[in-house]
Amino acid sequence: MNSEMIKTAVQICILTGFIFGGIIHFAPASELKLVEMRLEQKIVGDQIIQMQERMYKIKDRHGGQPCDTWTDQNDKDEYRKLEQQIEQSKKRYDKLLN
Repeated sequence: MNSEMIKTAVQICILTGFIFGGIIHFAPASELKLVEMRLEQKIVGDQIIQMQERMYKIKDRHGGQPCDTWTDQNDKDEYRKLEQQIEQSKKRYDKLLN
């Protein structure tokens, strides 16, 4: 009985793999391109959110004061670098939307 259940489970997995493989193989290229573009948008959007969260943490460490008033040069440099990276990522994200 147990070996029959395992055999059935393996067959279901194999069948599912063939079905999904067929869908991907026979899906129109335009649909795959759309999925690829949406995935890229999601990745870039998540990166922007992560960088913004890092900036908020740094700024919070300095009591919400402007970057120019901070005494820690490493935090200033990292904050400015994150600002630049966010701007570049936003431009890339906007490009993906168009």
